[in-house]
Amino acid sequence: MMALIQATLICVLVLYVPGYLLVRTCGLARFASFALAPIATCFFFVVLGVALQLMGIPCPAFVLPLAVFAIGGIAFTVRVLLVRKRGLRALDGGVAGGWRQWGIAALYVAVASAIVAVVFIPAIGGDPGAFARNDDTTTHLSVARAFLDTGYYSTLKVTSYANLGLSGSYYPAEWHVVVAVVASFLNDSVALASSGATIAFVAAVFPVSVLFFLQRFFPGRIGVWMSGALFSAAFCGFPWGFLVWGQLLSNMVSFVFVLPALALLAGMLERTSVAERVANALALLMALGAIAFAQPNGVFVFYIGASAYLIEYVFQVKRGGRKVALAKRVLCAALMLAGVVAIWLLLLKVPFLQEVVSATWPAIYPADKAMVYGLFLKFSDLEGVQWFVALMVFCGAVRALGNRKNVWLVAAWAFAVVAFIVDASSDGPLKHILSGFWYTDYVRVGAMVVLFAIPLASNGFDWLLRALARAVAIVSRGRLEGPVSRNLIAVCMTALLFWSLFFPLVLPVGGGHKYKPGLIVIRDTLERNYSWSFVQTGEEADFLDRVKEIVLPGAVIANVPNDGSAWSYGTEGLNILFRRAKGWGGTDTAEESEIIRAKLCDIDNDEEVRKVADDLGVRYVLLLDDRSGEDRTLSYLRYSPDDWTGIESITPETPGFKLLLSEGDMRLYEITQ
Repeated sequence: MMALIQATLICVLVLYVPGYLLVRTCGLARFASFALAPIATCFFFVVLGVALQLMGIPCPAFVLPLAVFAIGGIAFTVRVLLVRKRGLRALDGGVAGGWRQWGIAALYVAVASAIVAVVFIPAIGGDPGAFARNDDTTTHLSVARAFLDTGYYSTLKVTSYANLGLSGSYYPAEWHVVVAVVASFLNDSVALASSGATIAFVAAVFPVSVLFFLQRFFPGRIGVWMSGALFSAAFCGFPWGFLVWGQLLSNMVSFVFVLPALALLAGMLERTSVAERVANALALLMALGAIAFAQPNGVFVFYIGASAYLIEYVFQVKRGGRKVALAKRVLCAALMLAGVVAIWLLLLKVPFLQEVVSATWPAIYPADKAMVYGLFLKFSDLEGVQWFVALMVFCGAVRALGNRKNVWLVAAWAFAVVAFIVDASSDGPLKHILSGFWYTDYVRVGAMVVLFAIPLASNGFDWLLRALARAVAIVSRGRLEGPVSRNLIAVCMTALLFWSLFFPLVLPVGGGHKYKPGLIVIRDTLERNYSWSFVQTGEEADFLDRVKEIVLPGAVIANVPNDGSAWSYGTEGLNILFRRAKGWGGTDTAEESEIIRAKLCDIDNDEEVRKVADDLGVRYVLLLDDRSGEDRTLSYLRYSPDDWTGIESITPETPGFKLLLSEGDMRLYEITQ
């Protein structure tokens, strides 16, 4: 557990310390700079990684935060000198100053950390080597390892096989750079760094980002700010949905930065002085860059929120302190909406987005069920219904519509809900129009629903709390009016919220039906995915440790990725050939991959096989689930035995192979040809 805490703290320091000075240099105040620091850090990690690769300069990963800190230090020093010379000043960021916001931020982190302790920590059990047996995780861990092995961190040249000579291509690998940096402080322990980074983003970065957003759009509303602490980590759909589906770790980082980016957009438009607007604009550019570098579909989430905000902003515009005539405001808002729709439709036709937009996840629910799930925040069968949280979202939406403040949030949330319903329940053009930018992946669209629902839930919780306090005061004829009464009601509502998150709901329908709480469904799924009895078992992990002691450094090991060995490059640094449940590399290596997978067992009498093995540097064969085993722990994703005959048919009697290590159904062979 101490190793996990250490990894988390290192990630927090890596994200916040280097970027803080960069945001301060833009002209924002201390708390705003703190809240936005991870954005600046991630943005400059990617920029530096690309620049160093283009210049052909490899370096240890820990150099990146040092370089960003140095850049920030120089820039901030220059700003301080300008402040003294020209009278420039730091901005307040549009939020209250003093200790209060820091105390509230600490509350956010504390509540989110408590939820993490219940939901995520049991899944990994404090094990520094724990990792999720998800398909995407093989790539996440391998890319981070490849960054460490090569000393290059460019998102333009990303591949899991960099150390095997593949040049790679563009991939939004911001998350992987962060993990590589954290791992460089942990003896290159990629799995531990990934777990620490996950906790850091869920328990610290995202909660503080939510607070920054609420302070911008609910100025002076301390009750809403305090309520937000309860919800930043309470929704299944985000960030938790991205940990059980995929895992979608890059997308998680992208979505984390959306809310602060929207707050910066508002600051850029609503602040009064040019300097304040420029400060917010500079920070916004970094935020949009960080979103795109992590996963470009986050930019489209921002586009939806920004469009709704801008339409409301135009409708509420004033001149000389007075509102413009209603007809003109309606016309401007209508033109803005038409422009937003036109740009959206044009983007659907952009050539380089066609592979994304045309991707199809088949419908999984009938329309009525999708509607219920969309409104009650269950976006896949890996999540659970969240009835109390949904109630708070509805209350927040009603309050926003009633007082005509932040109506744009309701509009953005409603759009996202409709997009999810169409995506999850239908197949056709409308599905791609509404959700194509997210691969028509209903889990990603559901996460977008959550991003706009969190502020509404915070608003609704505060509204309901105030309404109950007034009702109690009226019923008691003033005897139960005051801070003590309000605090007691707040405690009761908070207890009800957490009961709904972690305890089942039993309804007397059809003899009684038990609905498992959402976060418990998440926890159960995480425990399965991180279990040492699933795909790569504890015994297999121990076997891999012994393999590391035997094989020659740098020698390539042929393997069957579905037996659990796919993760062993990322977690153990073993130089395996197949690092995901599919063929090696890409289309350029399809022929060599096919020969190894289909014919490696014939290496003793097949010259073509020998040549391919020599060219690739294959010296060993690893089998974690030999065909002779009775209890094989395979992943059957994209697995067909016929595709792996050349490897799985190898036995101690096969000519050209020498058995080096054997235990149960696990084997390590050396190629003797």
